[in-house]
Amino acid sequence: MCIILASPEIFTPVKEPIYLLNLNLKPNVAKYKLVNKENALLPDQECDIVIENKQLLIKGAGMPNFHFLPETQSSFFSKETEATVKFFKNQKGVVDKMFVSHAGSTLVAVRVSL
Repeated sequence: MCIILASPEIFTPVKEPIYLLNLNLKPNVAKYKLVNKENALLPDQECDIVIENKQLLIKGAGMPNFHFLPETQSSFFSKETEATVKFFKNQKGVVDKMFVSHAGSTLVAVRVSL
């Protein structure tokens, strides 16, 4: 009998985008500004979330554009990097905050405009 042990990274499942008929990306479209500046490379960084080809696109000055695919109604992932984005609604049901997680750190950004 032979037992082969492998590291868990080998068996990491591949994320696939969801396709929902009622997936509405528009509530996430806005300008956001980083609020946890101690973790940011660019402390006053603002970024725009736009829709491109049924995906979210994060555009910011001084950084490349990143496409994010839907994993749930409020969570998105990038196939370009291992980053994830999660949007949060306030008590009125309006998206007002997003968390961007990458390489073990999380950046928090608040909505500053439509």
